[in-house]
Amino acid sequence: MIDSKSSTSNDPGELPQRLFALDHYPSKAKINAYSRAEYIGQIAAALKDTPEMTFLLDSPFGDLFRIPTNKASFSGKLVLGLICRQLVTNKRYEMWMVFAGHPIRLGLREWALITGLECGTYPKDKDVESVMQREEGID
Repeated sequence: MIDSKSSTSNDPGELPQRLFALDHYPSKAKINAYSRAEYIGQIAAALKDTPEMTFLLDSPFGDLFRIPTNKASFSGKLVLGLICRQLVTNKRYEMWMVFAGHPIRLGLREWALITGLECGTYPKDKDVESVMQREEGID
């Protein structure tokens, strides 16, 4: 059950307020139902054998560059379906939604298990800055 502190209701057995009312979904949303990883390949080609590419591969986004292109489709309809059923809570690293009348939790741990992406801590700012700096005169 969802922590009662995250609920906007006073009744601990009642679900928190939904992001969208049951009968009101976004009507003007345009969804790219399936996108491809073509830009990932272009980025990888442009950064091949550079410190920036090494940095990306060692970051939480590294696994995106290891997914075979033919398996990298993304379902925008699935994401919209989850968001439209989302509950409003105070949980920063969790998303709660209702499915068949029951609350379901999707946290960073579950996201990591589903996607295979590393969902740990971000690199320190100084590590990011050292990779982002370019030597003078190099474009």
